[in-house]
Amino acid sequence: MKIRAVLGLLLTLSLISCSYYFGNPDIGLPFGPKDYGLMVAQPYPQEVLLAKKRLQNFLQRGKLRNQKTLQQTAFVAIEASQLSAGEIFAILRLLGTGQIRANTFYSTDPYNRAAVPVKFLLIFDWRSQRLAAPDGILVIDTPNRGTIGQFGGFRSVYGGTGWW
Repeated sequence: MKIRAVLGLLLTLSLISCSYYFGNPDIGLPFGPKDYGLMVAQPYPQEVLLAKKRLQNFLQRGKLRNQKTLQQTAFVAIEASQLSAGEIFAILRLLGTGQIRANTFYSTDPYNRAAVPVKFLLIFDWRSQRLAAPDGILVIDTPNRGTIGQFGGFRSVYGGTGWW
């Protein structure tokens, strides 16, 4: 009798936890629905150096084009590297469940989740040209270069890889 009660309790707890997880789409997503960021990651020193070069290039060539946009926010999001979703299991799982912002993915080939490009962005304060946060942000979708978007809680101008 005690074994049935214990098994019944365990079954009930497992069903409650499953329904809580599947009924709550915000679990595992650190940012809000208007944020392009999916999760944070630590950059390698080489990625930081490359992103700083790209930031300088973006600021030199884009200052005249985007003077008004740069005045609206102190941050610029620069692409440091690019991965595929197959390299990041958590993103691959979220793509499969449809819980993340990935319009590019959903409009192209929803059956090849592992090949979806994931961009690794670093957020810089464009005035001091220093990192705004020690971690970078992984994103799939981005706004157009030179426009403002929300990346990991930072309202930033998206600089992409600079103006090459």
